[in-house]
Amino acid sequence: MIDRKTAERSVWALIGAGLAWPSFYGAVAYAAASPLERALLSSWCGASAHGSGLVLLGHCANCWTGTAAFLAAAALVAFFSRRQVRPAAA
Repeated sequence: MIDRKTAERSVWALIGAGLAWPSFYGAVAYAAASPLERALLSSWCGASAHGSGLVLLGHCANCWTGTAAFLAAAALVAFFSRRQVRPAAA
């Protein structure tokens, strides 16, 4: 069984990763893009002007999916860590 402090740290790390994901993904996408693709970027997260896909609030679907995955993992860790904590015996 995992202790409460470790679970809390894991939850905060996953939340931080979820919040940082769009910036990280954008930096990696920009670094991997060709000069033409860099010139045609339409949003700061890496969706190109000629690329297919949904761009919502300046972020592409990959940004939203990555963020949702990290935040869902944080919610699962928080939920299951609270269920496994047993009250101390008196």
